[in-house]
Amino acid sequence: MEENKVRLNPPKIEIPAGNPYINDVFGNRKQFGDSLINLIKRVEDNLVICLDAQWGDGKTTFLKMWEQGLEDKGYHYIHYDAFKHDYTEDPFFTICAEIYNLPILDTKNENFKRKAINVGKKILTTSLKIAVKAGTIGILDGKVIDEIGQDVSQSVSDIAGSTLEEYFEDYNKEQKAINDFRSNLESITDMIRNDSSIDFPLVVIVDELDRCRPDFALKVLERIKHYFDISNLVFVIATNTKQLETIIKSNYGNDIDASNYLQKFFTLKLVFPKNHKRTIYDADDYTNYAQYMRDYHQLNYPINEYPFKLVAGYSRYYGFSLRNMENIFKKLQLYNLMHVHGFTDPVIVVMLSIIEFVDYKLLEELSKNIVSYNEIVSKLDLDKGRISLIDEHTLKGLDDRLKLYLLNDSELNDPDFISEKMNLFEVYMNRLEVIPFICKEYMTINKLV
Repeated sequence: MEENKVRLNPPKIEIPAGNPYINDVFGNRKQFGDSLINLIKRVEDNLVICLDAQWGDGKTTFLKMWEQGLEDKGYHYIHYDAFKHDYTEDPFFTICAEIYNLPILDTKNENFKRKAINVGKKILTTSLKIAVKAGTIGILDGKVIDEIGQDVSQSVSDIAGSTLEEYFEDYNKEQKAINDFRSNLESITDMIRNDSSIDFPLVVIVDELDRCRPDFALKVLERIKHYFDISNLVFVIATNTKQLETIIKSNYGNDIDASNYLQKFFTLKLVFPKNHKRTIYDADDYTNYAQYMRDYHQLNYPINEYPFKLVAGYSRYYGFSLRNMENIFKKLQLYNLMHVHGFTDPVIVVMLSIIEFVDYKLLEELSKNIVSYNEIVSKLDLDKGRISLIDEHTLKGLDDRLKLYLLNDSELNDPDFISEKMNLFEVYMNRLEVIPFICKEYMTINKLV
């Protein structure tokens, strides 16, 4: 008989035309997407909107749903995957190329291309002049620097002077090229906006910016600000602003106010929507996604809902991303596939996956059986009452296991508790060896991921 197949990787969400949000796990993306469309439609100002969320929180999936929503309404948009293009020298060219490929341009695209090339030449010329001058400082008329000795400083000065003179001569040409480019692009965006059937600007959606190499990520923002600040062109940039602030500090030093510096690039910053728990009975994004991943991976454990409530609860507590949660479920699935003999406890496997994110060293110590009950309780904050909005039974289920698996007979001093829990958890091995055994298996499997 053929065995049931299982899945390790997270699901690919189907986004059907006409109803793009139908498979939204969280139930709030449509409202946010519709509000974003309404904002863009009604505001006349040039907009650069930052859609802020941490890496792995589902920005790309939302953008795909939102783009389908734009398409359903007949609105024109461009999807610009910044990470896909960060092998190139300058994002100006690839952004222009995406605009050039718009079907609506027809005969206008060749004119736009010429204007973009003229600006591109100026961008490249500046960097190439510096590179060429720097590259030729060492050799003048075929003679190496050490042959001309004291003339080097004068030569460098002459080169710098001639380069600056060229900059002044080219300035007006450069400004004219930029103005011509903007004027031509604005005629395109105005044409799109003034289409009586849509009355909506051209939207450029920038994704994966926080995954780019630092210099390219900053260039994307700078190029948008300096070359694409025109009417009826809106940029929606999905990114993690904390990561961008780190990039800014790496480029300009830790003393810079990275948050304020970043603000000059964005008109608005919108925080990615999340459903929050107010009581233990409420469902939020973490609860919904844990249930969704449980069903997707077909992890129907017999031990009530403890493993999944722990994933949701501690993900909420530590601020894990959805991608972190996906990794936890992937490891749970992989553990189930690779674990073929011996006792296991899914609650402990979940606990180990949580500890791995919080303190990997502690995970290694658990495998060596050198961690006490009090240390684990302290690390997971079970002793402080700080894990709010996780129901008491779930936390007690974890705590009972930790007592059973980590406290010896004299420390527990409760034979009835030991007998009851051994039967309840169906433990058929030395209880004090359970966590080291599962931990070693987990760490071996973990190397495969």
